[in-house]
Amino acid sequence: MGREEVPGRKKFAQNLEDADAVLVYLREPSNAVRRQIDTKHIVLAGHSIGGWVTVMTAARNYALAGAILVSAADMGFLGRTDHDKLVQEMADNMESLAGVTLRVHGKRGGAEFQDFRIRQLRFPD
Repeated sequence: MGREEVPGRKKFAQNLEDADAVLVYLREPSNAVRRQIDTKHIVLAGHSIGGWVTVMTAARNYALAGAILVSAADMGFLGRTDHDKLVQEMADNMESLAGVTLRVHGKRGGAEFQDFRIRQLRFPD
């Protein structure tokens, strides 16, 4: 989402804000016309943390035409996991995390991730 180029503190929740901002941009009439976007047929797709962003965004954005999840991460699961275990798991997965550390994202422990659980989401029928 481009956040890597922005200096400063990075937070998982900012990914959700970024996704919302993208949808606002795409739905703005002049942008939709210029980019030939049919705003009634927007579908989000994401892999891993992007899958988490997709499902969390889709859960509160009923105007989306759909959501595609590929190996979606459940970031809320982190809230139930021991901090030291999370640090070790991230150390084993650093090639995909490009310099991000749990010490940056989870200094207060996993509890901050509880609001990010996928299973707690409710979608309309």
